[in-house]
Amino acid sequence: MSTPDKHIDDLIKKLRAKNLTVLSAPGGQLPLAKKEQRELMCLMSDHTLLVRSGQTQNFEVLSYLDLVRRKTGKQVNVKTVTGTQLLNRLYAELSDAPAPKVKVLDTAGALSVNQMEVIRLITDAVNRKASDIHIKVNGSYGMIAYRIHGDMYKFQEPPGEKCREYCQTIYQSMCEIAEPTYKEHTHQDGRIKEAVVAKCGLFGARVASGPTDSGSHMVIRLLYDSGSSIPTLDQLGYLGEQIEMINTMRKHTSGINILSGATGSGKSTSLVSVMSMIIQDASNSGFASNNNGAEGFLGIEVLTIEDPPEYKIRGATQTPLVADRSSEESIRRGWANSIKASMRQDPDIMMIGEIRDPGSARAAFDAAMTGHGVWSTVHVTDAVGIMMRLRGLQVESDRMLDPEIVTGLINQSLVQKLCPVCSIPWAHNRHLVEEDLRNRVERYCELEGVRLRGPGCPHCKGEGIMGRMVIAEVILPNIGFMDAFSEHGKTKAKDYWVKHMNGITKCMAMIRRVNEGYLDPREAESKISAMDKDLITMGLDYSRQGDFAAGRARVLPVEHANPDLTTKFVAPPPYEKEEEAA
Repeated sequence: MSTPDKHIDDLIKKLRAKNLTVLSAPGGQLPLAKKEQRELMCLMSDHTLLVRSGQTQNFEVLSYLDLVRRKTGKQVNVKTVTGTQLLNRLYAELSDAPAPKVKVLDTAGALSVNQMEVIRLITDAVNRKASDIHIKVNGSYGMIAYRIHGDMYKFQEPPGEKCREYCQTIYQSMCEIAEPTYKEHTHQDGRIKEAVVAKCGLFGARVASGPTDSGSHMVIRLLYDSGSSIPTLDQLGYLGEQIEMINTMRKHTSGINILSGATGSGKSTSLVSVMSMIIQDASNSGFASNNNGAEGFLGIEVLTIEDPPEYKIRGATQTPLVADRSSEESIRRGWANSIKASMRQDPDIMMIGEIRDPGSARAAFDAAMTGHGVWSTVHVTDAVGIMMRLRGLQVESDRMLDPEIVTGLINQSLVQKLCPVCSIPWAHNRHLVEEDLRNRVERYCELEGVRLRGPGCPHCKGEGIMGRMVIAEVILPNIGFMDAFSEHGKTKAKDYWVKHMNGITKCMAMIRRVNEGYLDPREAESKISAMDKDLITMGLDYSRQGDFAAGRARVLPVEHANPDLTTKFVAPPPYEKEEEAA
């Protein structure tokens, strides 16, 4: 048997699905100014007037009905409802009027109660190392959840109205780049004020909100100040071979290096790490004793274009994207125009937050060809796929296929890293893993090093994991790789990379980290791929009994690698066309 609240929730859900709103709210198209009037009736945008049972002949109702007919020239359908609960919910949740003005300060000039509660909420999330805060409203029900190390945890279940107040407070009084009012039935973006994030120990915080089928949803992305503790590529999780290649990329004085991955895959953190190394290397290279009379040696100018700057890069000139956030066309033009303008500001290295359309791609490649080192990002799922994305962005072939212009391709994902104290060995716990995965682990892995997530301990605060780490693919393109892509596409280019350039796929990197005890194989496969993916898609069998010995060497723990199988970097052969069968 359904409760009255459940019935009302269902009804509001149906009305929202029809995109119906309330016209009679204060500030609406046909407002009812008095609270007593709103407790009698509610006019919907389909010109249905909902009237409290027994009040259809009330003078206020009849007068308003006449007003609506005269103002709109339309017939009004009158329906009765029981009590005031539905009417109150409709005014609260489906009003098309601007949200009520939020009280920012009390009479003493201090933070309002809601603001203090929001700051406590954000601070709690920061103390738990959360990356995101989710505030959900579903009718009378509310929920606050945090994303920690990639997993979602529910922390509070306040009433829906309290969550709605939090959203209004955050958007209308705590954001500096936002519309003036919070509209829960519209997609909105904002950025929390510097003074607020400073109280919470953050560098910044982005806000995104929008409607759901049963209410609204706001997400706050927490951006931490890396300060002096910027992680190295090794600390992020890149393999030694990959770090050597990235070090080669950052020594290039021109050309473009492109990092790819899904939203939330840590691309920005990796770019901050690389930019910081470039700046540090340059400042350390000064050898003139008098520095030409200057107070200090900088070496180079690193300029970034970001939307907006997410992390502080000490020594870089960080610039926000200048565009009208309400216009997608303005944002597209903004990227291209900002890149062109930045080229005139004497940078040595440019970090472009995203290449998202042909205009920004053209401008980025112009910069890479005119003596600037360029680093940027795109959204694709593997390193060779970046080439497909560049083709889709209409980059000219003579630019895209020149390894002196496209100097680096990187793709990365994030996976949870096991706690070294409480993780448990494979040998006595293999029964905890489903049979099909168990079979793959025992075909591909060095079992003495494999570990599973443990029960948690004081070292990991009871979570069984210690943050997240990168699983990546890194490619230094050469003419053979470019020819393979040009003549036969992505699949042949990837095959050439693995067989002739000692390429380490994400699947290989994942298995190595499982072998080293960093990753639970269950988490690894859920975030990266099945262990036999390269066998299925490329025919590469580097299992324990497989025939691709060079690939097997790349998945072994470094300290256990068989020296007879370890491959050393050699100049790869040119790509040769396969002769077509007669």
